[in-house]
This record gives sequence, C-alpha cells and structure tokens, in this order.
Amino acid sequence: MLANQRVGLHRKLMKTAAAADLYPTSIGTDAIVYPSPGPSPLDILPLTNEGKPVPGTFRLGVSLIRSAVRNADDTTDDRWSERDWQQAAQRAFTALGEQHRNSPGSVGCCWLPACARACAWPATTDWTSAGSSRRPGPASATPCGNPLAPPDTDSTGLDTAADALVELLSALARRQHQHRSRTVARLTTVINSRLLPDDLQHMALYYRAKAHRDLGDSPASRAGMQAVADSQGRLAPAARRGLAHLARMAGDFPTALTTAHTLGWEGRHHRVQGDTWWPHGDMDRAAAAYAAARDEAEHHGVTGERGNSQAHRAFALAFTDPAVADSELALAEQLLAGVDLRATTLITHIAALARDAGRTDADIDDRAQVLRAEIRTAGVTYTELALDLTLAFHHAVRNDQDQVATTIAWLRENTRSGAFPYYSEIAAFMAGLPLPQASSTRWIDDEPATRQRWHALVTNRRQHLHTQR
Repeated sequence: MLANQRVGLHRKLMKTAAAADLYPTSIGTDAIVYPSPGPSPLDILPLTNEGKPVPGTFRLGVSLIRSAVRNADDTTDDRWSERDWQQAAQRAFTALGEQHRNSPGSVGCCWLPACARACAWPATTDWTSAGSSRRPGPASATPCGNPLAPPDTDSTGLDTAADALVELLSALARRQHQHRSRTVARLTTVINSRLLPDDLQHMALYYRAKAHRDLGDSPASRAGMQAVADSQGRLAPAARRGLAHLARMAGDFPTALTTAHTLGWEGRHHRVQGDTWWPHGDMDRAAAAYAAARDEAEHHGVTGERGNSQAHRAFALAFTDPAVADSELALAEQLLAGVDLRATTLITHIAALARDAGRTDADIDDRAQVLRAEIRTAGVTYTELALDLTLAFHHAVRNDQDQVATTIAWLRENTRSGAFPYYSEIAAFMAGLPLPQASSTRWIDDEPATRQRWHALVTNRRQHLHTQR
C-alpha cells in the first residue's frame, strides 16, 4: 500500500487527506484526533491544488492517496474502518460547533463537502444537538460563495438525521440561486421527515416561512413565523421580526412599528423601523433607521446585515437626492462585495432606477425589463412590486398619466392576495390621483400626510431635473 512507504507525519497526513476533499485545518485535526501533542500535520505539510485559493482552507487534491486509503483491500493500520468514519463524523460536527460557539462570523465551513461526506456515516443526534446549540444566527448563515457550498443534493430520500441535515444545508446554500418555490419544496421535505431535533426543525420552518413571504404567500409565511416565535428558541427573535414584516406587508403599519420597538438587535429593530417609514414617504427617517441598523450590524460583526441595511438606505435616499444616492449606492456595493444576498442586490439595482427616475437618457425601460427577468428567475415577488413602484415614480415625474394608470392597474392586480395593497395607493399619491375605492391601509399618521410626502418627492425631482438642464 502507498501509505506503507511513508512514516510519521506523512502517513498521518495521507490518512487525513483521505477523509475529505476540503477541510479547514482545525476541523480536520479535530476530526482525525492525533494522539501526540504539537502542531497538526496539515500545518506542517499542507497540500494544495494550483489555482485560486480558498481562504482558510486547504484543498486536499490527493486523489491517488485518497483512493489507495479508501479502497485498500487489506487490513493495514492506514485503512479506515466504518467505525473510523463514524467517529470522525461525530468529532467533525462537534468541532464545527466549538469553532463557532463564540464567533458571529460566517459558518461557511458548515457547507463544506467534507461536512456533507461526514454525514454519509449515520451518527446519533448528539452531534446535531451540540452543533445546533452553538450555531451563529440566521443573518450570518448564508454562504458567501459557491466554492464552499455543498453538493446540491436535492434529495427526497431522507432516512437519517444526517440525510436531513445535508438536505437542509444544501437547500439553504442554494436558496440564493434557486427559485423560491424550489426552496419551499426542499425545506418542506426536510420538515415533513421529522428527523431533526427541534432547533434544526425550527431553522427549516423559519427559512421556509421567509421563502413563502418572498413568493407573496403571506398566510403560509405567517403560520411558519408564528410557530418559530412560539417556540422561544434561538430563531424566535428573527421570527418575531418576520411577523412585523408581515404586518407591514398587510398595510398594518402601527402594529409593525409597535412590534419593531420590542425586537432589539436580535430582531433587527432598526431595519424594521426603516421598512415601516419609507412607504410613508418619510425617507429621511427611514434612512436614519437604516443607518442605525447598518452601524449596529457592524458593531456586532454581521456582514450580511450591514450590507442589507445599507442597500435599503440607498433605496430610500434614491427618491430624494440623486447625488446622495450615488454615494450611498457605492457604499452598498462595497459592503455587499463577497456577500451572496441576491434579493438585496436586486434592491440596489432598483435603487439605481429610482435615482435616475425622470431622465430621458437613462434607458429606464430597458433596464427595468432586464431587472424584471432577473427578479422572476429568483422568484422574489415583493421585489418586482418595488420595481413597479419605482417605475410609477419615473412616470409620475415625467407626468405620463397613461403609463402611471397602467402601472397602478398592474400593481393592483398583483396585490390582490392581500400583500402590499398600499403600493398601488402610493403610485396614485405620486401622480396626485384619487383612490378608486376606500383603503384598508392603516397609516401611522394619516393618508393625507402620506399622500403629500409622496407627491412632494415627485415635485422635487421635477425641479431637480429642471435645474440640471
């Protein structure tokens, strides 16, 4: 056997190389458990492939060694038994939990193919309990890039807790790249299997509820969020935030704002307040709330939330001052670099349209058409409504009443489900048009004040464009 030709550190290294294709050094060391003190063989003799490196990991492209160790038909001490794999899998998951117990950073290593392969050896729920109790929050659980994503298993044959965990992680890793309906289907399979402990079951429920919300299915989203909130588990604050968002989507702004004040940092209180103020046309107050959310996220080291809050701040200010919007969008793009948040990136593109609204030289219609196709591919329904609202702003600034009327009719048709019914009302406010029927929206102050603010934004943009000529 090939490994018999090596001794000491070399043999240990080759055994580790056989364990996985991609392991962080610390996880690989803990999974293999070297009996002697001192540095890991991976630190002394790292093996890497040529090409772009993956930060914090070693690509162990030693296919010959791996094949020899895994497929050996003798009983040398280099061959891994089923018990070896079982124990390594359990140690790997324990190591994952320990590594991120006090870290607010990304859990990218959870998406490693090594983790998925370790799951192939069924383990008890000890490792799921240990790992789930130490996972970072949901805002940092989105993978930051495909190199660390697990195989897209998309499996319906879930027989063990390990199978269910692999499918859960795979569905979450792919949710930024699949239609939200596919995410719902995959997470439903995991939930219905009932193979995971409560904490991980609630994670699947929470992210399915988020996907339902993105698809515009408010009743299903509300049921999922309420179940997670009632559990009083780790994701309960995030679920309460989800319920506040659903109240806002239904046009119940007083409830959304009242709930926001109770959420704290864990529930992203400042961002929820910003989401509540901008539909009122109060862009300065919304922008201040988003800035507070961004700064708080930076303080806690949550990169995704920081970029998300800045993107929404740029969106709010894009309706007020194009020059200010330029700098805010530039900052948003900087903060989102390397962060895989598809819906948030789409918001920045919509903000760029709002910044250019009213101009005849900005290719607004062509850009909107391309953006609409991207939104539909992602299956993020509410983002398309924001796009149409921005187009209504553009048409109102240009005083194109026919296009405004068409957009209002489109918005009304696409909010019949009860989500975001006030979008068509805002479009009417922009153009100074009466509402065709009584409104069910509960504004924080009153309808006339909201109408006046939105119409003032249109008037101010017209004046801005006139002075630029």
